[in-house]
Amino acid sequence: MHLRHGFALRLPSLIAFPLLLLAVVSCEIELAPPAADQPGAEGYDPKRWLDSFGLETRTFPLEHLATADAVELVGPYVYADRPGLPGKVSSAHFTRAISVRETPDNLDKIARMLEQFDVPTQTPSYQLHFQVAVGNGAESTDARLALVEKELRKVFRFDGYSLMGEGHVAVSQGSFALQIETDAPAPGDPEQAWRIHVVGEVFPGGELQLDITDHPRGWATSSRPKGRIRTRLGFRPGQTLVLGSMPSESRTVFVVVHVAAAAGEE
Repeated sequence: MHLRHGFALRLPSLIAFPLLLLAVVSCEIELAPPAADQPGAEGYDPKRWLDSFGLETRTFPLEHLATADAVELVGPYVYADRPGLPGKVSSAHFTRAISVRETPDNLDKIARMLEQFDVPTQTPSYQLHFQVAVGNGAESTDARLALVEKELRKVFRFDGYSLMGEGHVAVSQGSFALQIETDAPAPGDPEQAWRIHVVGEVFPGGELQLDITDHPRGWATSSRPKGRIRTRLGFRPGQTLVLGSMPSESRTVFVVVHVAAAAGEE
């Protein structure tokens, strides 16, 4: 009887102690408020919380670089897959700026890189020297065509080459027009000289499109030309281009284009 009675007295104590301990722990968890700088706290500042882990957010204004290009450039310095605290880059279409959240060291690298690439883009400029010549009827070559005579003979085999006229134009990208007055008389009308019209366009990557026509001087430019060359070709500074001929009654007119870099860009 004594053993049973003693066991009966200890059983409530064994049950009550864990319950009491659980109540105390539960009470502590409920009563402990989050720290002021932790998520969920009153007045919580997410930027300050991220900064405590070494991440900062900076905004980089852009002057010349396109926003999409800037985002691509900074990509290798933004660790979006960092566990728990990923880096991030963002931009708005209506602003010329990007915002980056990263470590101070990476942000400094991004700043230096953008300073290097966010600069005005320089479009190459060229000097185009057009020479209009006739191949048949000349007994010798005009001295002004001496530098290209060897190339001319590869395409047009004549005894000599006469220069009808020449002109210069400075171009970068986009369209241009040039008018060349010639000394050559129109066939059947020695009093009527010829005029050459050049309409062209320079494309990025070094491509040149040309529409060259010849008209008797005094005719409207819109009139039907006597001869025409249309072409699109690649070019580079220092190159000489011998274009196709413009058959015009009893003569063969051809065009030579000398390409040079604009002054200061050699």
